[in-house]
Amino acid sequence: MYKTIVAFNDLQDNRHEYKVGDTFPREGVEPSEERLKELSSAENKRGKVLIELVGETENKEDDTELTVADMKAQLDERGIEYKKNAKKEDLLALLGE
Repeated sequence: MYKTIVAFNDLQDNRHEYKVGDTFPREGVEPSEERLKELSSAENKRGKVLIELVGETENKEDDTELTVADMKAQLDERGIEYKKNAKKEDLLALLGE
């Protein structure tokens, strides 16, 4: 099961609106593995991770934030260099978040 971490309208589900914290997919919808991969990475039209598997958040106090691994993946995709031991705040600054 996935949780929405950034609000979006699903273009492959009749523009169904997902708000932060909503379960993805909604009941009765079976997205493909490719779609799950697209939404759980920055490889989508928004260029942001929109959903994550429940229980994967590193910061339990505010689980609407990107995980460190997600941030590093986005920086890698953009060709932005960062220190391997960079703190979450430093990664967010590099991403412009």
